[in-house]
Amino acid sequence: VMTVIFALGAEKILKRHGLIRKLNAIETLGSAHVLCFDKTRTLTQGKMELAEIVAQDKENALRTAVLCNDAFIENPEDPIEKWRFRGSPTDIALLKAGVSHGISFIELQKELPEVAFLPFSSEWKYQLSLREKLDHSFILYISGAPEIVLAVSDKQGDEFFKQKLAEMTDKGYRVIGLAHKELSTRPQDLRKEVYSMIFDGFLAFEDPIREDAIQAINICKQAGMIPVMITGDHKTTAATVAKKVGIDTDCLLYTSP
Repeated sequence: VMTVIFALGAEKILKRHGLIRKLNAIETLGSAHVLCFDKTRTLTQGKMELAEIVAQDKENALRTAVLCNDAFIENPEDPIEKWRFRGSPTDIALLKAGVSHGISFIELQKELPEVAFLPFSSEWKYQLSLREKLDHSFILYISGAPEIVLAVSDKQGDEFFKQKLAEMTDKGYRVIGLAHKELSTRPQDLRKEVYSMIFDGFLAFEDPIREDAIQAINICKQAGMIPVMITGDHKTTAATVAKKVGIDTDCLLYTSP
């Protein structure tokens, strides 16, 4: 019988009440054949540092990154350097990218209040934010998997953006696609409006490899176990990260369909 052990981050283990001081069933650990690693924040640092912006108008791309976002600033009344960001690592990275380039998070919330939000799902690989303009028309913003966002936009056949996406994923970057669409009336189903959107661009983030990740993979191999990486990232990005830490690209499991 093949035993598989999942190496989750410490926070996930704590939430599942799985962190223990004594392992009674040590024979289970000793008979493990496969060790599965979550990529983000286990093999990588989970820092999501902005590496590149690919857009015809960078300001529009950054505005969309800030507006199609579920992260928030806990203390907006304090000076910017003291702001505390809360939310998922990806949303925080998008929000910080906009703020660091001079996009006013607070003013945008007043100018374009959010009236509906569809959170990211591994089923459709994007999230949506519906914003209302002063004239009571609407703008639908999308951020998500770059290949999905590009495919539902006016740049779906653009070879320049396809090539840039390939180059960035080859570097191991986590790439987010951004687009928007103006609507005269409020839609009942946001997902039904995800077509013919105006492409705003790509934001590429680099998630540095953890210093001890390569050593952990080597120890795993020396013990006779097969290391497997689990991720929902773009396949090329995942393959690049796997190579950096020493995991065979045949040993990748994707959480998205």
